[in-house]
Amino acid sequence: MCIIDIGTNYGADLKYYPKGLDIHCFEPNPILCEYIKINHTNRRLHIHNVAVSDYVGRSIFYLTEDTYSSSLYTLTEDYKDDFVLKQIQEITVDVIKIGDFIMDNNIQQIDYYKSDAQGMDYRILKSMGDQIRKIKAGRIEVVNKNKIIYKDQDNLLDDVVDYLKYYEFELTNELATRTLFDTDNIVDYDLKFRTKRNFI
Repeated sequence: MCIIDIGTNYGADLKYYPKGLDIHCFEPNPILCEYIKINHTNRRLHIHNVAVSDYVGRSIFYLTEDTYSSSLYTLTEDYKDDFVLKQIQEITVDVIKIGDFIMDNNIQQIDYYKSDAQGMDYRILKSMGDQIRKIKAGRIEVVNKNKIIYKDQDNLLDDVVDYLKYYEFELTNELATRTLFDTDNIVDYDLKFRTKRNFI
Protein backbone atom coordinates (compact mmCIF):
# COMPACT_ATOMS: atom_id res chain seq x y z
CA MET A 1 0.00 0.00 0.00
CA CYS A 2 1.33 3.44 -0.88
CA ILE A 3 0.76 6.96 -2.11
CA ILE A 4 2.08 8.26 -5.42
CA ASP A 5 2.64 12.01 -5.59
CA ILE A 6 3.66 13.27 -9.03
CA GLY A 7 4.83 16.87 -8.98
CA THR A 8 5.49 17.10 -5.25
CA ASN A 9 7.07 20.57 -5.42
CA TYR A 10 7.63 21.81 -1.84
CA GLY A 11 5.53 18.96 -0.44
CA ALA A 12 2.51 21.01 0.63
CA ASP A 13 0.26 17.94 0.39
CA LEU A 14 2.46 15.58 2.38
CA LYS A 15 1.13 16.60 5.79
CA TYR A 16 -2.39 15.56 4.77
CA TYR A 17 -1.47 11.97 3.90
CA PRO A 18 -2.03 9.24 6.51
CA LYS A 19 1.05 8.26 8.45
CA GLY A 20 2.39 4.75 8.04
CA LEU A 21 2.12 4.55 4.25
CA ASP A 22 5.04 4.67 1.85
CA ILE A 23 4.90 7.94 -0.09
CA HIS A 24 6.65 8.05 -3.46
CA CYS A 25 7.43 11.67 -4.36
CA PHE A 26 8.34 12.50 -7.95
CA GLU A 27 9.94 15.92 -8.37
CA PRO A 28 12.30 16.95 -11.23
CA ASN A 29 13.71 20.02 -9.46
CA PRO A 30 16.71 18.88 -7.36
CA ILE A 31 16.50 21.91 -5.07
CA LEU A 32 12.92 21.05 -4.17
CA CYS A 33 13.91 17.42 -3.57
CA GLU A 34 16.43 18.60 -0.96
CA TYR A 35 13.78 20.82 0.61
CA ILE A 36 11.38 17.88 0.89
CA LYS A 37 14.07 15.71 2.43
CA ILE A 38 14.95 18.29 5.08
CA ASN A 39 11.45 19.52 5.96
CA HIS A 40 9.32 16.38 5.87
CA THR A 41 11.11 13.93 8.12
CA ASN A 42 7.99 12.55 9.85
CA ARG A 43 6.77 10.58 6.85
CA ARG A 44 7.96 7.42 5.09
CA LEU A 45 9.14 9.27 2.00
CA HIS A 46 10.82 7.89 -1.10
CA ILE A 47 12.02 10.92 -3.05
CA HIS A 48 12.60 10.39 -6.79
CA ASN A 49 14.40 13.25 -8.54
CA VAL A 50 12.84 12.54 -11.96
CA ALA A 51 10.10 13.84 -14.22
CA VAL A 52 7.16 11.61 -15.11
CA SER A 53 5.68 11.43 -18.61
CA ASP A 54 4.56 8.90 -21.21
CA TYR A 55 8.10 8.09 -22.35
CA VAL A 56 11.46 7.11 -20.87
CA GLY A 57 14.61 9.12 -21.44
CA ARG A 58 16.12 12.54 -20.83
CA SER A 59 14.46 15.88 -21.46
CA ILE A 60 14.63 19.61 -20.87
CA PHE A 61 12.65 20.75 -17.83
CA TYR A 62 11.68 24.42 -17.77
CA LEU A 63 11.89 26.14 -14.38
CA THR A 64 9.61 29.11 -13.76
CA GLU A 65 9.56 32.06 -11.36
CA ASP A 66 6.69 30.27 -9.66
CA THR A 67 8.07 26.78 -9.00
CA TYR A 68 4.55 25.35 -9.15
CA SER A 69 4.42 26.06 -12.90
CA SER A 70 7.70 24.42 -13.96
CA SER A 71 7.08 21.90 -16.72
CA LEU A 72 8.43 19.66 -19.47
CA TYR A 73 6.37 21.86 -21.78
CA THR A 74 7.12 25.36 -23.02
CA LEU A 75 4.57 28.13 -22.58
CA THR A 76 2.12 29.26 -25.25
CA GLU A 77 2.46 32.71 -26.78
CA ASP A 78 -0.30 34.01 -24.51
CA TYR A 79 1.63 33.16 -21.35
CA LYS A 80 5.33 33.26 -22.23
CA ASP A 81 5.78 36.79 -20.84
CA ASP A 82 3.65 36.28 -17.73
CA PHE A 83 5.69 37.42 -14.71
CA VAL A 84 4.79 34.45 -12.51
CA LEU A 85 4.84 31.78 -15.22
CA LYS A 86 7.91 33.04 -17.07
CA GLN A 87 10.40 30.25 -17.70
CA ILE A 88 13.76 31.38 -16.31
CA GLN A 89 16.02 28.33 -16.52
CA GLU A 90 16.39 25.01 -18.33
CA ILE A 91 17.73 21.86 -16.71
CA THR A 92 18.09 18.35 -18.10
CA VAL A 93 16.21 15.66 -16.18
CA ASP A 94 15.60 11.93 -16.30
CA VAL A 95 12.08 10.99 -17.39
CA ILE A 96 10.21 7.81 -16.41
CA LYS A 97 6.83 6.22 -16.97
CA ILE A 98 4.86 5.70 -13.78
CA GLY A 99 3.44 2.39 -15.02
CA ASP A 100 6.98 1.02 -15.34
CA PHE A 101 7.76 2.23 -11.83
CA ILE A 102 4.69 0.49 -10.41
CA MET A 103 5.60 -2.80 -12.08
CA ASP A 104 9.32 -2.63 -11.28
CA ASN A 105 8.56 -2.03 -7.60
CA ASN A 106 5.80 -4.65 -7.44
CA ILE A 107 3.25 -2.15 -6.17
CA GLN A 108 -0.09 -3.95 -5.83
CA GLN A 109 -2.25 -1.12 -4.50
CA ILE A 110 -2.12 2.67 -4.66
CA ASP A 111 -4.14 4.14 -1.83
CA TYR A 112 -3.91 7.65 -3.23
CA TYR A 113 -2.63 9.00 -6.54
CA LYS A 114 -1.87 12.69 -7.06
CA SER A 115 -0.78 14.14 -10.39
CA ASP A 116 0.17 17.79 -10.77
CA ALA A 117 2.54 17.60 -13.72
CA GLN A 118 1.74 20.90 -15.41
CA GLY A 119 0.02 19.77 -18.58
CA MET A 120 1.45 16.23 -18.73
CA ASP A 121 -1.14 14.63 -16.42
CA TYR A 122 -3.45 13.00 -18.98
CA ARG A 123 -0.53 11.49 -20.90
CA ILE A 124 0.88 10.07 -17.68
CA LEU A 125 -2.51 8.57 -16.81
CA LYS A 126 -2.93 6.93 -20.23
CA SER A 127 0.62 5.56 -20.17
CA MET A 128 -0.24 3.52 -17.07
CA GLY A 129 -2.38 1.10 -19.04
CA ASP A 130 -4.13 -1.37 -16.74
CA GLN A 131 -1.91 -0.32 -13.84
CA ILE A 132 -4.51 2.40 -13.34
CA ARG A 133 -6.78 -0.25 -11.82
CA LYS A 134 -4.50 -0.35 -8.78
CA ILE A 135 -5.57 3.15 -7.76
CA LYS A 136 -8.19 3.47 -5.00
CA ALA A 137 -8.59 7.26 -5.06
CA GLY A 138 -6.81 10.36 -6.19
CA ARG A 139 -6.77 13.68 -7.90
CA ILE A 140 -5.43 14.92 -11.20
CA GLU A 141 -4.93 18.39 -12.58
CA VAL A 142 -7.18 19.28 -15.52
CA VAL A 143 -7.16 22.43 -17.60
CA ASN A 144 -9.78 24.88 -18.79
CA LYS A 145 -9.93 24.48 -22.59
CA ASN A 146 -10.13 28.26 -22.90
CA LYS A 147 -6.98 28.82 -20.83
CA ILE A 148 -4.22 26.68 -22.35
CA ILE A 149 -0.88 27.56 -20.73
CA TYR A 150 1.54 25.06 -22.27
CA LYS A 151 2.18 24.07 -25.85
CA ASP A 152 1.02 20.51 -26.57
CA GLN A 153 -0.73 20.03 -23.22
CA ASP A 154 -3.84 17.88 -23.51
CA ASN A 155 -5.17 17.35 -19.99
CA LEU A 156 -8.57 18.74 -20.91
CA LEU A 157 -11.41 18.15 -18.47
CA ASP A 158 -13.69 16.19 -20.82
CA ASP A 159 -10.95 13.83 -21.97
CA VAL A 160 -9.80 13.04 -18.43
CA VAL A 161 -13.38 12.56 -17.22
CA ASP A 162 -14.15 10.09 -20.03
CA TYR A 163 -10.95 8.16 -19.41
CA LEU A 164 -11.53 7.82 -15.68
CA LYS A 165 -15.13 6.74 -16.17
CA TYR A 166 -14.00 4.10 -18.67
CA TYR A 167 -11.85 2.60 -15.92
CA GLU A 168 -14.74 2.63 -13.44
CA PHE A 169 -13.84 5.64 -11.38
CA GLU A 170 -16.47 7.97 -9.99
CA LEU A 171 -15.75 11.68 -9.91
CA THR A 172 -16.42 13.49 -6.66
CA ASN A 173 -16.14 17.08 -7.88
CA GLU A 174 -16.83 17.02 -11.63
CA LEU A 175 -19.76 19.45 -11.44
CA ALA A 176 -17.84 21.90 -9.27
CA THR A 177 -14.91 21.79 -11.69
CA ARG A 178 -17.15 22.42 -14.71
CA THR A 179 -18.86 25.30 -12.93
CA LEU A 180 -15.54 26.93 -12.10
CA PHE A 181 -14.32 26.63 -15.69
CA ASP A 182 -17.59 27.99 -17.09
CA THR A 183 -18.07 30.91 -14.74
CA ASP A 184 -14.65 31.86 -13.43
CA ASN A 185 -11.27 32.88 -14.77
CA ILE A 186 -9.78 29.59 -13.58
CA VAL A 187 -6.89 28.13 -15.59
CA ASP A 188 -6.73 24.67 -14.01
CA TYR A 189 -8.22 22.66 -11.18
CA ASP A 190 -7.84 19.33 -9.41
CA LEU A 191 -10.35 16.69 -10.47
CA LYS A 192 -10.96 14.20 -7.64
CA PHE A 193 -11.88 10.58 -8.22
CA ARG A 194 -12.23 7.19 -6.53
CA THR A 195 -12.71 3.68 -7.79
CA LYS A 196 -16.08 1.95 -7.88
CA ARG A 197 -14.39 -1.44 -7.77
CA ASN A 198 -13.84 -3.47 -4.62
CA PHE A 199 -10.31 -4.11 -3.41
CA ILE A 200 -9.57 -7.39 -1.64
